[in-house]
Amino acid sequence: MLKVPVRTLATLTLLVWLPSQPATAQLFDWRAASAGASTYQLSADGVTAIGTAYVAELTAGNPVLGPFSTSTGSLASGFNQDADGIGLFATPSATSALIAGTENCCGLVLGGINSDPYLDGNTSIEAMNFVVFEFSAAVSLNTLEVVGVSNQARGVWIATGSGPPDLTGGIEQALTGFSVFNLPDDTGSTGLLTHTFNSTADFQYMFIGAPPSQPVGPIAAVAGGTDGSNFRIRSMDSAAGPAVPAMGPIALGLLVACMLLLGLRHTSAA
Repeated sequence: MLKVPVRTLATLTLLVWLPSQPATAQLFDWRAASAGASTYQLSADGVTAIGTAYVAELTAGNPVLGPFSTSTGSLASGFNQDADGIGLFATPSATSALIAGTENCCGLVLGGINSDPYLDGNTSIEAMNFVVFEFSAAVSLNTLEVVGVSNQARGVWIATGSGPPDLTGGIEQALTGFSVFNLPDDTGSTGLLTHTFNSTADFQYMFIGAPPSQPVGPIAAVAGGTDGSNFRIRSMDSAAGPAVPAMGPIALGLLVACMLLLGLRHTSAA
């Protein structure tokens, strides 16, 4: 019979078990993000996330327009940041490919992530705001915190994928190959809302957007026909992938064998 030293079994157990340990959790808090020309950037535990804001005009072909330049303050034009997080105040500019309207008119401002008709310009077009996040390594999202703007709904849609989206066509084309999740608002309160979201696969690209008034491809309409969502993205709680069970059956079997052999050796020595 082949005799395997107990120390060798213990080493094998450790080698099998270590790769399956859960990764370090990461908190991406967009209130502390750094602004580039048209992006916000944030790093957590060695993983860098970059967010870029766009509008999908819900008209023929549902074209995607953007990105928008960054700015500071919830009422500032473009892709903005304030004490509640990041949002979009869409106005025509060179980088926005001259969108058909503006989200500022007549004393009203849509400064969060929303999906409402333009307030000025072509007011027949609904502008669905969303942000695309790119991560430098695969992550698995656990929770998403959003803050409601002007007591409006905080429902969101999320899409995750492993490769970069094609934004040159409509929003449906951009979501090809992505998994889409529709998360409704908790209508019993306002302000901060934490969406629990456990993706079944790691990803490096993620959309976060406001639900439209009517379904668009896999994106569901705003729930209950209530006022449209309007929110700021505050933070994400993520864990670097891949996520696998803490200890598999092989490692568990080796561990049990080690314990039995150690017990027998202790009995023989006595």
